[in-house]
Amino acid sequence: KDSVFIDKRLTNVLYRKDKYFTFGTKENGLTVSVANIVNDDKFTYLKLKVKNNTGNDYIIDGIHVKYLLGKRKGLKYKEVGNEERPPIIHKQGVDVVKAYSDETIGLVCPIFAVGEKGLLKIQIMEMKGNRTATIEIAGNQIIDVEVY
Repeated sequence: KDSVFIDKRLTNVLYRKDKYFTFGTKENGLTVSVANIVNDDKFTYLKLKVKNNTGNDYIIDGIHVKYLLGKRKGLKYKEVGNEERPPIIHKQGVDVVKAYSDETIGLVCPIFAVGEKGLLKIQIMEMKGNRTATIEIAGNQIIDVEVY
């Protein structure tokens, strides 16, 4: 029952107009961006757009969501400031972004709050390749996340 509900909500988020246009990266012929983030009481829904500007198909091996809650005082430079990796519990979209095409991918994680000084990172890994795209979004840019 829960998964059907989550799937419907994610579909709704994917059909919404893009809210964010500056959360993205261009690396290795790929343009990857976060177009929407919506929270409900239990989950965070993410709408990603992947554009492949190369002649090779981009096969997604995995997507990782990480967030840093902001640096604690007295943290050593190399030490990671309480990084959390919420699991992706549901996904919509393809794993292969064909050459010169774009796809929309939806992700659902258990709800998390990054906080103003935190950082949200979304990393997309390529199978058998080294084209990895990482999006970093400062916490203070996503304080006004939409809520269901």
